[in-house]
Formats: sequence, C-alpha cells, structure tokens
Amino acid sequence: MRKPVLLILVTTLVASGEAPRYESGIQPLLAARCQGCHNSKSAQAGLSVATRDDLLKGGKSGAAVVPGKPVDSLLLTMVAAGTMPKAGAKLTEAEVARIRTWIEGGALRDGEQESARKPVRERDVHAILSAKCWVCHGRREQKGGLDLRTLGSMRQGGKSGPALVAGNPEGSLLVKRIVKQEMPPPKLQEEFSVRGLTADELQTLEQWIREGAVEDREEPAAVEQVRPKDREFWAFRAPQAPAEGASVDSLLLAKLKPAGLAFNPPADRRTLIRRLYLDLTGLPPTPEQLAADLADKDPRFYSKLVNRLLDSPRHGERWARYWLDAVGYADSEGGTSADSSRPHAWRYRDYVVRSFNAGKPFDQFLTDQIAGDELFDYKARTQYTAEEIDLLAATGFWRMAPDSTYSTEQNFIPERMDVIAGQLEILGSAVLGMSVGCARCHDHKYDPIPQSDYYRLVSILTPAYDPYSWLSPNKCLGVGANCGDDRMRHIVMRAGPEHEAVAAHNAPIERTVEELERQRSAASDAKVKADLNERIRKEKAKLKERPKIRALFDLGPQPPPNRVLLRGDPVSPGALVEPGVLSVLSEGLTPYQPVSLQHASHTTGRRLGLARWLTDPRHPLTARVMVNRIWQQHFGEGLVSSSGNFGKMGTPPANQALLDWLATEFVRLNWDIKAMHRLILNSAAYQQASTVDAARRERDPENKLLSRFPLRRLDSDALRDSILAVAGRLDLEMFGPPAAIETRKDGEVVVKPGRRGYRRTIFVEQKRGEPVSLLDAFDSPFLNPNCVKRGQSTVSSQALHLMNSDLLRESARYMAGRIRDVAGPVAQDQIDRAYLVALSRKPTAAESEAALRAMKAIEREWRTKLEGDPPAEPVASRAEWLGLATICHTILNSAEFQYVD
Repeated sequence: MRKPVLLILVTTLVASGEAPRYESGIQPLLAARCQGCHNSKSAQAGLSVATRDDLLKGGKSGAAVVPGKPVDSLLLTMVAAGTMPKAGAKLTEAEVARIRTWIEGGALRDGEQESARKPVRERDVHAILSAKCWVCHGRREQKGGLDLRTLGSMRQGGKSGPALVAGNPEGSLLVKRIVKQEMPPPKLQEEFSVRGLTADELQTLEQWIREGAVEDREEPAAVEQVRPKDREFWAFRAPQAPAEGASVDSLLLAKLKPAGLAFNPPADRRTLIRRLYLDLTGLPPTPEQLAADLADKDPRFYSKLVNRLLDSPRHGERWARYWLDAVGYADSEGGTSADSSRPHAWRYRDYVVRSFNAGKPFDQFLTDQIAGDELFDYKARTQYTAEEIDLLAATGFWRMAPDSTYSTEQNFIPERMDVIAGQLEILGSAVLGMSVGCARCHDHKYDPIPQSDYYRLVSILTPAYDPYSWLSPNKCLGVGANCGDDRMRHIVMRAGPEHEAVAAHNAPIERTVEELERQRSAASDAKVKADLNERIRKEKAKLKERPKIRALFDLGPQPPPNRVLLRGDPVSPGALVEPGVLSVLSEGLTPYQPVSLQHASHTTGRRLGLARWLTDPRHPLTARVMVNRIWQQHFGEGLVSSSGNFGKMGTPPANQALLDWLATEFVRLNWDIKAMHRLILNSAAYQQASTVDAARRERDPENKLLSRFPLRRLDSDALRDSILAVAGRLDLEMFGPPAAIETRKDGEVVVKPGRRGYRRTIFVEQKRGEPVSLLDAFDSPFLNPNCVKRGQSTVSSQALHLMNSDLLRESARYMAGRIRDVAGPVAQDQIDRAYLVALSRKPTAAESEAALRAMKAIEREWRTKLEGDPPAEPVASRAEWLGLATICHTILNSAEFQYVD
C-alpha cells in the first residue's frame, strides 16, 4: 500500500533532523497566506501570526500552536482541513507537512535548540486547581485553613505553612503533596468527583512556580461593541406601536385585503363554546355547561364566557402547561440512563399554576423565577409565609435543565458547565427568543452575540451554580458521604402544614432515637451495642424527610471569577469577564447592574439585576416573545413561527405590525396575560369559521394570512384529559406530588389511578426517560432541555394506540355507564347523550341510524358471548352496556373528538 504524500514528507523531514525554524521556514509561508487577515493590527478572531509568540498566545479559540503537539495545534487543524485560509489558494500538502514538522520539532525559532514553551499564566494554574482542589480549599470550605483560590492565599498557606514558594517548585508544599498523591486525597476523589493531576498539569504548575508564580494583573474584558447595522435587525429594535385605533382585526385585514380576502363568517355558537373551553381549560364543556351557554340571551354572552373561563381554576392548569414546556419542566433529572427523580420539582409546577390562575403580571412572574430568593432575606427568616415559599419555589425555573451531576461519574466540571449551558439555552429560547447557546464555544455565527456576552450571562449564574463548589441536585454524592442539607441544592421548609405534619410525625421517633443512643453510649457489652445499633437504624428508617424546596440560591460571599472558556473548554481559560447581558439588546435600556442587597444569604443581586433588565418596558424581545407564544397557542402558529428563535436564522414575522402592537399593548396593560387573551379571543379573527373555499385555498393555501380559523388537533395533554373528563374519571385534585407512573409487562407506560380516578396530565409524573405511552404517541415533547413549540405528527401508531389502549377501552365503558345513568334505557337517548358529552352536539339522522344499527349488532354478539359465561348481571343489560361502550369507544377515536374546530 502506498503511503500518503503528506506522511512521507513528514517522516523524511523528521528523520533527517531538518525540522524548519520559524523565521526561515514558517514565517514567510504564513506572511504570504495568512497574515493579511491575522496581523498585529487587524487580528481576526484575536489571532496574529506575525510572530512565533503570537501563535503560542493564540486568539479567541486558544493557542494556535502547542509545541510538540500537532494534534492540539489549531493552526495545523485549520490549514490541513482547508478551512484556512478563507481567501486565496489553500496550502499544499508539502506546506502543511512543513508546519506539522515544525510543531513536532518544538516550534523552534532560528537559533533555538530547546523546544519552545507556552508561557504559563496564573489563569492556567487556576483552571487546574479549581477543578481538582477548590472543593476542599475554596469558597465554601478551607480544610486545614488553606485557600488555594488566589496567589496571596497560597503564599499565606494554612496550618502546615505556605503552600507555595515562588521560584522553587521542589520546595513548595503544594507540589510535594501532589507528587506524593496526597492531594487531592484519593479517598475523597470519588465523593467530590475530582481526579488527581495529570503529568502535564503538574508540569504546568511547576513551570508557573519556577517562573516566579506571577500573578495575572488584568481588568475584565470590555464589552465588545456591536456594529450599528447589527442593531437594525427588526428583533433587536424596540417594538413600535402602530397608529392609534389599531386592533387585531384591522392589522390582519391589512394583509388580507391586498390578497382579495376577508375573514370567514363567524363560527356558530356551539362551535365557539367548544373552541373556547378547549383553548382556555383544555377540557370540553359538559352538556349542562353547553346548554346554559346556548340559552344565554345576553348579547355579551361570548365575552362573559371568556371571562368565566379565564377565572376557572382549570385555566391555570391548562396554560401553565405551555410555560412548563418552555422551561423544560420534568420530575426527573435526565442526563444519564438512570434518570434520577426530582422529588421536589412539583412545587415549581404548583407555583406556575397558581400564578396563571391569579393573573400575576408577567413582569412579576418572570422576576419571581429569575430572582425570587433575592426578593426577601430568606436566610434571616425563622419561618416562611406561603408567599415566600412560592418565591423560593419560583426559582425552580433555573433548576429544570437536564442535570446528570447527581452521579459521581457525571459530576465533573464539563458536566457542571453543561447544566449552566442548559439553563441559558432555556432562558434564551423561552424568554429572549434567541439561540444564545451558539455562543458558548465561539462568537455566534449568525446573530451579533460575542462569546464574551455568553460568559457574562454565565457570570450571573455562577454565584449560585459555582462549578468549583457544586451542590448535588437531589441527593448526597459519593458512597457513605456525610450528607447534610448543605451538600444539596435545596432549601428546607421552616413553616407551613407540611413542615408541621412531618415535625409532629418525627418528634416521638427522634426522642426514641435519642434515648437509644444514650443507652448505646452507656453500654459496654458488644452484643448489646449491636442490638441497639439495629434498633436505632430501624427507628431512623421511620423518619419522614423534611419538606424541601427545589430552588436556586447564591452560595455565599466571594463568587468565583469568570472567564471566557476558549472553545467552551474549562481547561482553556480566556479573558476575565464581569456579569452582564447581550450587548446587542442593550441600546435604549437601563444598563444591567447587579442589585445591591444586604441579605444574610450574601446574595449578589446579579439575578435580580437580570430580572429588571428583562422586564424593562423598552426591552425589544421579552414582551414580543411572550405574546407570540400566546398567539401560537390560540392559532397553532406564532406570528413568528420559529418561536424560540427571533434571530437572523429564525422566521421573519408574518405580521410584524400586529406582533409589535400586541407587545406594546401587553406592556401598556401592565403585562396582564389574561388581558392579552381577551384581546385575541374577542377578535373576529378568532371567532371565524374554519371552512375553506376555493379562493382561500388558492390565495392563502397555508393560512398564513388567517383567512379562516385553523383546524387543530388537541395536544397530548388535552386529549388524555378530555377522554377522562367525558368518561367521568378525571380527578380534579390540584397541586402536590405528582401521580405516579408505572411500566407494564408489555412495555406500556401508564398512570396509576388514585381513589377518585386519574389526575389531570399536568399533575402526572413527567419523567424524561419514561414518558406515558399515550402522551408519547401524540407528540408530548422530549425535553432536552425544553420545548417552545410542540410538534404534531400524524402516524398510524396513534390510531392503533387509541383503538387498543386499555385506558380508552375502560374509559369508553365508564362513559357508557354514565350515559345510561342519565339518559335511561332508550337506545336513541343514549346515542344522543354520547354525542353531546363527547362532541358537544347531537348526532345527525344518518349518524343516529348508523349508530343504532351498529349498537344492536354489537349487543347481539355480546349476548352470544356472555350466555356461556357466569354473568355478574343479567346478560341482556350487560350486552346493552357493552354495545353502548363500543359506540363510545368509536366516538372517542373520531377526528371530531380529537380536533378543535
């Protein structure tokens, strides 16, 4: 087999000892091909190739050349792949081989004999010590009195003396302990998810000390200036209200009229009633509710119905679901196949439901979630009010991304940074409508988001999500770990019915344990002590866990320094940054500033500053993104269809004037979500029929202009809830721990019933790795990390699931029993009632005739089958019930039941 030309060239040069030097062999090549873009005056991406030292220093992506390590040298990677240079001829194989050989030979300059070494900075050492040592010698703990976070504290040392002697690595206690493998202590490495230093890391530390342990003296990087033309993009400019007198209908008609179209005629009252119930509550109207609304002679009946449904507790349950999707709510951590449970996440879900029901203004709703713990001095409280518990639970917003760090194998610095990245992705898509995560490793390719802006956002979170002083998301880490509440990321409740009930339960057990421990201390016989130990263990097993709140909170004073991570790599620290926000959105807004707070928790006020910046009435995106989501849920498609991306790669607004008017009205109406519902629902656009004629099909084929109401299928939650509601099996108990799920032998994941039936889907356990099968079949979202717009598929498995599901079959029988109880024994009355319960209408004559004929045929089949079985009731009555159940099952499988007209 012939060797590649490049390999032959490299092998020959290295073997002959003819590795080139920089000035004579490399600099002329780079000057001709690369220096036009990467010179000392205009260094694109921060990289200059003018000198060898410039290459060792590198740019925004880190060092361009790592002496002796061609695989780690970005310069070689880029030129070998043909990615660079971008303009002009690519380097030949021989030229690439020359650069590779130069790097392999030590990246020498002319006259040098010893391999070049990249200068070691304090930040390079911090990247090593922060990952390996700060957990015991850092922010929250300084074992042996030693703090390794600064040069000064290392020189000062701890109980054993100075940790570092500048210029003398061999005489530095820190190096000695590492060489002897005493630090980090092997017995603690698994518990704290750290590893010992590698040979390269130890060499870096020794080189820094040998070179004098020079302290980095730098100011935080200045905010990168966004070009004025980048701010001209529509989404980055504050929304402008249209002319006075604008409305939903006028702004839609302004697009319809040029196409020669107008709105469809209004839908009939029955259709509108069902549409409103399903949209606002996720449940169909009962026959009694429908009859009352149809009989209402008040001209304002429709607006009254809108208000009544907005005031229903079912409304908060329905609309909380959309927000929970957007923030990635789940009752499990994800991240690994174990998918560990989140036992306290439901408090956040309950906060969201209560907020939607109470009509909490969106700016306050958002502030609670971003910084609820900073709105009062929670550590100074001896007990919490219900409102304060809600504020702490609201910060669960920051605890919804997948988090694998409950596992010691998945709790290293990269996994911790992934958790922070997931939370910023949620903030970006759910609140800002921006793909900020794309700037984690480099400047955003499409939107004007520098990488430094991303890490300014990271800096807002690291006082709470400190990668170097990490708290477990839901349990203690390590085998036999000393598991106090201070090792887990939650807040123990100090008041309320739950707290009091657990305290009352635990008090006598704790007294018993105390007495047994006293007896154990006094005992001298080994067998007696062993028996007492067993009794103590059994008593402690009876203790109930104290109620906890899954929350985010700052971990105390002295948050860690924050740097840009070159290529997103924690071991490649770049420039120092301060907390901040996206510079492209800051024009015309009050500048971001952490709020000064004198709390016992030492909270930094960084997140409260973020909340105030986000809810500035002039913010270009916050209001737009939320009203777009409200519009999306009512019409199936947002005015910006890419509802999580308002940036340059997103979809332009179908009607920007309408979007901007809704956003400005939202702010003018004090961020009132229910007021936005009223604006939309009382419009002619919402109330029109869904029928399609030839003109609409031709001129508005995709209904982008809203020339008709869009026919939409119920999402998975509303479909399941509606099935249970019409069957009379829906348990309307609100709040509290979720209804458990289980996996049957055949693999189907189902919800466990309670004493009063099945709870609404929002109150069902939502596990990332184990979705309820019915919900999964109907496009329940996979939250990794979140979902701002549910997909909708039409596949055969959906019909098969509805046809064969035990839940559907049982619900159809329950439905049939309810109908017989109300409608009586007459078959026609039963069929009328079945249609009314499920479809909010009576059957047509043809439908009645077909249903009666089918029901009688099915009854005959059942009678034949049942006559051979010992009946639990008279055969005829049971056959009639099962025949009606089959009709109910068919109706529940119908498109009309599953769609909102």
